[in-house]
Amino acid sequence: MRYPGFIGTSNAAPTLIANCERSVNLYAASVDSPFAPTGVALLSTPGQSVFATSTDIGGRGALSVAGRAFVVIGTSFYEVLSTGSVTLRGAVAVDANPATISYNGTSGGQLFITSGGNGYCYDMAAHTFTTELTGTATQGGMLNGRFLAFSVVDGLVRFSSLNDGTAWDPTDFFGRSQAADPWMAMVVRGGEIWLIGESTGEVWYDSGAFPLPFALISGSTFEFGTPSTFSAAKAGDFITWLSQDKDGGGTIVAAKGFGPSQISTYSVANALSGYRRDSTIDDCEVLVYQQDQHTFACFSFPTAGATWAADLSMNMSWHERGVWDSAAGRFRIWGPRAHCYAFGKNLVVSHGSAVVSELDPTIATELNGTGIRRLRVPPPIWAAPGGRLTVDRLQVIVEPGLADVTGAGSDPHLMMRHSYDTKTWGAERMASVGKIGEFAKRCVFTRCGSSEFLWVPEVSFSAPVPLRISDADIIATGMQSSGREAA
Repeated sequence: MRYPGFIGTSNAAPTLIANCERSVNLYAASVDSPFAPTGVALLSTPGQSVFATSTDIGGRGALSVAGRAFVVIGTSFYEVLSTGSVTLRGAVAVDANPATISYNGTSGGQLFITSGGNGYCYDMAAHTFTTELTGTATQGGMLNGRFLAFSVVDGLVRFSSLNDGTAWDPTDFFGRSQAADPWMAMVVRGGEIWLIGESTGEVWYDSGAFPLPFALISGSTFEFGTPSTFSAAKAGDFITWLSQDKDGGGTIVAAKGFGPSQISTYSVANALSGYRRDSTIDDCEVLVYQQDQHTFACFSFPTAGATWAADLSMNMSWHERGVWDSAAGRFRIWGPRAHCYAFGKNLVVSHGSAVVSELDPTIATELNGTGIRRLRVPPPIWAAPGGRLTVDRLQVIVEPGLADVTGAGSDPHLMMRHSYDTKTWGAERMASVGKIGEFAKRCVFTRCGSSEFLWVPEVSFSAPVPLRISDADIIATGMQSSGREAA
C-alpha cells in the first residue's frame, strides 16, 4: 500500500510525536497529471556553481537592472559582468546588516546603495561613486524617481530630489505620527511604501503634494509589526516579513492588500519560539527568488543557525534549507544572503564568501563541491491499539539512473534509519538508487522492525546528484487504520 503522507507539503519542527515531519533541502512541487499516485513530488533545492569571484569576503547585497548586475561584497561595490568577472565601482562602510541597492530608472540612471548606515550614489554612465548620507541610511528604495533612505536609528524616511540621488535636502523627510511604535523596516512595492513598525505598520504613497510629496494611505494601518529590519521583502504579489506579537511570539506573515495574514504553520512558529528562547529572532533576514514557477521566501536566522523557506506558489508550503555540519551532526544556516536575476541566471552572494554564484537546480553540490545533504521524515505509521506493528518493506519511489559517470556520484545511495518514538534512531542502512542508465532500479529496504507504538523512517541523501522522490509504499501488518491518508 502507499505510505500515507510520505510525499507531502508540510514541514514540522520535530517536537511532537504526531507532528514529526521534516523536509530539508527538498521542496514539494505539483504534479499536473491526474494519473500520478500523488499530487506532489519532492524535488531537490538548487546547488551552486561559481559565476564570478571578488577579492572581498561576505556577500551583502545584489541588484540587476537595465541588463547589468551589481553586488556588495564586504566593503566593496562591484559590477558583475556577463563574462563572469567583476569590476570594482566603489567602497562602502560595513556592519552586520545586509546592503540594499535601488535604481531610479532611465531618467536618473543612478543607483542608491545603503551599507553600514551610509547612503551612496553611483552614476551608471559616468561611473562616479559618491557618499550622500552618513549614519542615516539603513535601507534604501525608490518611488517615482525619488530615492528613499530609511533609518532605523531615528525612524525617519529621507528622500532625494527627483531623478537625482546626489541631491538630498536635509528638510526632506517624513516620520511616523499615526502610532507610537517606531518604524523598523521599509519595503517599496509598485506605487506603495510599506513601513513596518515594532507592532503595527502602514502604507504610504506619492500624493504629489508640496513640499512633502508622500502621504499615508487612509485605512492602510495593520497590526503586524516586526523585530527584524531585514526580514521584510517583496515576494511575487506579496509583501512578507517576520512578525512578532505583543506577547513575544514569532510568526511569518504575508500581504497582498493591506491586510497581512499569518503564513507560518504552528510548527514553524514553534521553531521560532525556540530560537527566541535560546538565541534570538531579531537578526532574521529574508532572501526571495523565483525558479521553475516557484517563488521562494527564505528566512534565515544567523544566530540560531537555521533557514526556513516558504513556497508562495505552492499554497505556502514550508521546508528547511541548510548546510550539513558533519562535526556537529546538524544543519547550519543556508549560505545565500542576497539575490538578483541577471544574464538568464539566479545569482546570489553568500555569508562568508567572495563568490557570486549561480543557483542551479541541475547542480547538487555546495560551493565547495560536496554533495548537498537532503532529508525527509514523513508522518509515523501507528500500531493498532493492543497490537504489534511489523514493517516488512519500505520502497521509496525515486527517479533512478541519474548518477554521474565517475566520481562520488557514480553509485548514489539513499540512506534510511527508523525510530519507534521519533526521538531515538536505529542504525543507518543504504539502498542504491541506480548507477547511470539504471532506470529500472528500485530503492527498497526490507525487514524494517516492529513496534507496539509507532514506526517512522528518516531517509537522507548526500550524493552530488539530483534527488526526486515521487512516492513511497510500505508492506506492514498491524497498522492502525486512519481516515487521514491524503498526501
